[in-house]
Amino acid sequence: MDDPFDADGRISETARAVSDTDNYLATLSQAKKGEAEAQYQMGLWHYEGSNIAVEQDIIKAAEWFVKAAAQGHKEAQDFLEELQYEHDEGKYDGAT
Repeated sequence: MDDPFDADGRISETARAVSDTDNYLATLSQAKKGEAEAQYQMGLWHYEGSNIAVEQDIIKAAEWFVKAAAQGHKEAQDFLEELQYEHDEGKYDGAT
């Protein structure tokens, strides 16, 4: 990849995909080692589907948030409370 920018000066989709994949792999490695912040980030990506390398998946998001929350990660704990509320309200009926 020679130029990471498109004709309008924005980062190209190819460059974004490479960057997202690199970030995903680095973060996944740290998350598997038990780093709470990385586990939280993995949860966010799965919740939002905001990383090209990650499909939106609420179940996987919750699994990562649980791991981070178990280590005292406050944002993960808060997100789990929000997921529980949304679940109780029926937002995820039949969703993955």
